[in-house]
Amino acid sequence: MVFLKHFDTSKQTLHGVGKCYAQRNAKISDLVPTINERMRWTPGTPLKLFEEIKPGMIELMKPKLTFSQSEIQDGDVICFQVDLSEKEYVLKTVLRGSSNFGQDSRSRDARALLKSHPVL
Repeated sequence: MVFLKHFDTSKQTLHGVGKCYAQRNAKISDLVPTINERMRWTPGTPLKLFEEIKPGMIELMKPKLTFSQSEIQDGDVICFQVDLSEKEYVLKTVLRGSSNFGQDSRSRDARALLKSHPVL
């Protein structure tokens, strides 16, 4: 069982959305359809997944690895966000006053998540 948190890039908020069960030999990417369904998003919506190591510390996950290879254990927290293109990111955040423009996407996503306060 893992806990899920959604990071909304446009609102810069992080909210707990529940839990889900996964097999240790399942791939990290296997979570994407479950998350899309739970969030009522269009099937196939691309996502970025992050492991929450501890509050305020995250790490981008590799979707092709299994939960076991990623060392994800029962009770771990996985944060996710819609994988925006640079153009979408500019439209949703930079034009609204975000100061993160110009940073690489991994750094930008991590900083945005670290600015939020986890809510479960």
